[in-house]
Amino acid sequence: PEFVKSCFAREGHPVMVSEISTCSRKSLDLKFGMYPWVIGIVAVFYGLPVLQLVWNYQTVLNVQGNQDLCYYNFRCIHGYGSLSAFNNVFSNVGYVLLGILFCLLTLRQDHVYRSRLAKDPTLATKRGLPQSYGLFYALGLSVAMEGIMSGCYHVCPTGLNFQFDTSFMYIIACVSLLRLYQNRHPDIIADAHTAVAVIALIIFLVVVGVLGNGVVFWSLFFIIYIVGGTMLNVHLYFYSWASIKRSWRNVRRTGRVRVQYPRRFVLLVLSTLLNLSLAIYGISLQEKNFASYVLYVLMANLFAYLAYYIILKLCAGESFRPLTLIFVGAMATFSVPALYFYFSRTTSWQDSPAKSRQLNEDCVLFDFYGSHDIWHFLSAFGLFFYSLVLLTIDDLLEKTPRNQIISW
Repeated sequence: PEFVKSCFAREGHPVMVSEISTCSRKSLDLKFGMYPWVIGIVAVFYGLPVLQLVWNYQTVLNVQGNQDLCYYNFRCIHGYGSLSAFNNVFSNVGYVLLGILFCLLTLRQDHVYRSRLAKDPTLATKRGLPQSYGLFYALGLSVAMEGIMSGCYHVCPTGLNFQFDTSFMYIIACVSLLRLYQNRHPDIIADAHTAVAVIALIIFLVVVGVLGNGVVFWSLFFIIYIVGGTMLNVHLYFYSWASIKRSWRNVRRTGRVRVQYPRRFVLLVLSTLLNLSLAIYGISLQEKNFASYVLYVLMANLFAYLAYYIILKLCAGESFRPLTLIFVGAMATFSVPALYFYFSRTTSWQDSPAKSRQLNEDCVLFDFYGSHDIWHFLSAFGLFFYSLVLLTIDDLLEKTPRNQIISW
């Protein structure tokens, strides 16, 4: 809309990517190249105990025959070997295969960029966005691990085990946010250790929320949420502590508060309103399924920022490759029906085993896969095409002078 365009046009001197991308390509590769390694280490040390735990659940179920131990869809359950719900576990294979495929496509993109860089060194310093593919490798690895962890959860679905199904979805959301932000702020983004420490804090809060979900917990979470969100918004607006002190001195000297960066201010306001609404919603209802609530918060922020990013690209006169638009269409084609099957509940570990069985439904595909299995298949492709959107969203800027690319 014209109003949006004019609003962003009022900024006297927009910050260009060239002004905040002073690090060399080698230093960026070292910084972002750590992400897949750190995520891989987390995957090993987090995944192996989970695998042992759920396998112990399955062993106890096989020995004791207690059908109330795990919340299966008993009207669509097919065993194989020691697994009681082989179909629910196997349906996660799409995440693993497509995550690996995305890593291979990223490797190809990385190789093509290095070849172009060898022919035209100005790509590294003066043209296009600074490129480093470490976060994309981390994203592909996280998608593959989501399939493994979801498979572990479906070995024996329970309320306590559900956090394993969502852990790498948190990582996917955080890595995606970091990747989008990296496009225009390559020198400012957090290193792998800081990012993983924040993700670890999120998972810790989820574990506490699963074990003790009450008024005291929600009150503390509300405070942490608001304070943490405010600190993050301040960082996104000012970039550095020196900038905060400089702005404060200007306010004291002039007695006026001036919006110095309108684009960032719009992001700050929208982010504050969104997260304040989510925080109030959470503390009002005190959702028992805290793991899902945190996932919804992260996904809401991710897609809000993605929409903001796309709007600003259009306002800046930037366009998309036709292939990127095809990926967007494919993502929507798979994601919309996937959400339908996701909300078609056939079990509920929030209720008693007897009530959960009342929700059970017959298989809907090949007399083997249930509606939740269809969610696995469709959402895997949705995540894959979403990842490709991130990979190609700024491809057309490769030949644009860096001092003409706006940072937001």
